[in-house]
Amino acid sequence: MRGGFAVEASKDGLFLSPGHAFDWIGTKGPFGLAGSTAAVCEPVMAIAQALDADLEAMEFAKRVSRPRADLLHKESGGSLK
Repeated sequence: MRGGFAVEASKDGLFLSPGHAFDWIGTKGPFGLAGSTAAVCEPVMAIAQALDADLEAMEFAKRVSRPRADLLHKESGGSLK
């Protein structure tokens, strides 16, 4: 399914690659970023607060689950840069 979508998108000049998990997103939100710098933690906390996330549920989640992106835009690489 993903491959077919990527092929069709490439016909319109949109080049996609298989996705991966990101270190900065997960079920524990900003609390799952142990060892990360403030430059990473602060924006993730701000996003969680802006979305009215349940910070208590994130903080006390038993494990960190990192969703995997199906496809990424090759040119931008799916990065935060």
